[in-house]
Amino acid sequence: MAGPAAGRHLGGAELAARPGRRRRADLPLLATVGTVGGELAVVNLGRAPGIVALGGDRTTALRIAGAFLDDVSRDPAAATVAITVVGPPPQLWLLPGRIRVTTDVRDAVPPVDGAVDASPPGGLRDHLVLVTAAIPPADLERLGALATVSGNSAAVLVVGEAPNAAWRFEAGSDGSLDVGVLGLDLDRPGVTSVTRG
Repeated sequence: MAGPAAGRHLGGAELAARPGRRRRADLPLLATVGTVGGELAVVNLGRAPGIVALGGDRTTALRIAGAFLDDVSRDPAAATVAITVVGPPPQLWLLPGRIRVTTDVRDAVPPVDGAVDASPPGGLRDHLVLVTAAIPPADLERLGALATVSGNSAAVLVVGEAPNAAWRFEAGSDGSLDVGVLGLDLDRPGVTSVTRG
């Protein structure tokens, strides 16, 4: 099945072998967003200074979220990254045993010293949180604050609207993804013959 990012997935060894690239192990939260001029376009979700909202067409947004989870869950460089889905998980490409599913956002962020609403100091570490269900605004604020102070080691993705989102991606009903906030003009779906490997 081709994902929303109709690009070939480069593995850790391939990325590490490319001249002028950072060590692949330093980038555990890479996700394919599509192609630009037929070349693979990959985004480091850990660089988002807060929540990444996947808005627009919900079916496409869920498919894109599934592709992002697939990229991270199968990447050897992300082997230590915890992956939690709050709400129903996307149905595409999920590796059994690699992704934790919960209905309560508090299960995604362990409390500090047993306090239910306390947050870990320094934010999330080595964690990808995907929210697919509606959650209270206070929980969105908390996740956004945690993502902001987590540096490059964590990411929070929300399918749907997140008023406090740092990056907003827009999914089209045609399978397209607009990541305009990042300055990438992605090819429209079906434009290239590059396939997901």
